[in-house]
Amino acid sequence: MTSPLLQTKLRRPELRPVRVERPALYARLTTGQLQKLTLVVAPAGFGKTALVSGWLGERPAGWLALDRADNEPARFWRYLIAALQTLAAPVGVTALAMLGANPPPPPEALLTSLVNDLAAGDGPLCLILDDYHLIENPAIHDALAFFIEHMPARLHLVLLSRSDPPLPLAGWRASGQLQELRQADLCFSLAEAAEFLNEVMGLALMTAQVEQLAERTEGWVAGLQLAALSLQGHKDPTAFVAAFSGSHRFVMDYLLDEVLLRQSEPVRRFLLQTSILNRLTAGLCAAVTGRSDSAAVLAELERANLFILPLDDERRWYRYHQLFADLLRARLLDEDEATELHQRAARWLAAEGRTAEAINHWLAAEDFAAAAALIEEAGFVALYQGELGQLAGWLAALPPMWAAERPWLGILAGWTALLTGRFPAVAAAVGAAQSRLAAAGDRQGEAAGHLAAIQAYLALMTGDVAAALQNARAALAQLPAGDA
Repeated sequence: MTSPLLQTKLRRPELRPVRVERPALYARLTTGQLQKLTLVVAPAGFGKTALVSGWLGERPAGWLALDRADNEPARFWRYLIAALQTLAAPVGVTALAMLGANPPPPPEALLTSLVNDLAAGDGPLCLILDDYHLIENPAIHDALAFFIEHMPARLHLVLLSRSDPPLPLAGWRASGQLQELRQADLCFSLAEAAEFLNEVMGLALMTAQVEQLAERTEGWVAGLQLAALSLQGHKDPTAFVAAFSGSHRFVMDYLLDEVLLRQSEPVRRFLLQTSILNRLTAGLCAAVTGRSDSAAVLAELERANLFILPLDDERRWYRYHQLFADLLRARLLDEDEATELHQRAARWLAAEGRTAEAINHWLAAEDFAAAAALIEEAGFVALYQGELGQLAGWLAALPPMWAAERPWLGILAGWTALLTGRFPAVAAAVGAAQSRLAAAGDRQGEAAGHLAAIQAYLALMTGDVAAALQNARAALAQLPAGDA
């Protein structure tokens, strides 16, 4: 005797009376009906279910909301047939009887019966399997692949999942039998974010506030909704929007429950350790985590759609979604460990010639000696390339004593202040560098020549022509020919 079926698993979600319509995506879903399978894959909270429900509207379709208990094959097929029977009652009667046999027949026999029933009918059918990522039984994947390969053209299947299912997607893609919508497709545009926040969620945000939230959430629907729920009771929307991040309580709770805590301990550890990185690649992750399988882990994170985004077509560089990275960094509470991770990253990046990124990690580790040495090495390259904001940021992140102790840092600070029009800061930087050179007995040479050149430009800009000429002559006498 079989257990009764939960009818709630066969009911599609109710449509919200006020919602964001997405006609461009609806059109792609409609086009997909000409193919065997539509795959909608994105991380938690990207609106997969709402999108497909909105596309269907009032049209008939079978719906099955899967859960982990459906990893038992007989239960899975019993529910799938029940979902089909909401559209075509006679379908699958023989297959259901076969499921109750002892011993049960081979899966191909059961599925052949079901396929034949479907082929005998007329009219298009659409079946949605929601949360397919919860199915982990290889026997079900194999049987479903057989079913999709042989099902008649009248049936179109839509799979909603947080990760790519282990089905022969490449072959279906190559033969034009697969329509795909992914995270990048489901992200809300700025206009959609504004409609969602102000019309669906009932807020009255200004354009700039919507833009900030849309940028911070990267169009993640759940992130926008969590922000909106918090804003509904907030007295200062501007301050809230400016401070909104992945460490916000609602966002943190959601990402913890739906994403992080569902991962194995080794994966959680990898995510936390690599959260210090703005960009991830296998070698860098290996240096930071000590794991030799970092390339495989990154590939699996992308396959599982764990809020990781590829930055190139070769899948060599990735980054985490901003709010997910915020959460991970907030969970990496051990400051000593974070310092060590930043140092590992800095060493690898410096060895790879990625000096700017290495400097940022040395600064994050508060290893100011290493940071200062690299800034001195890379500072003039940044100057010549016009990257004054970056250079100014590095110098500002160093404690004042470092500029006072290292004349070349003072020289770089002087050039940066001069070229950005902060003339009072020029004099302070030059004065500190001159004092250090004098204390070291080094009043001549290249460093002194740079200080003279800075003073010459400053004098010229402030109208002191005589001082400009005097310092220019001193600079020419002390700088190498190429620099002068």
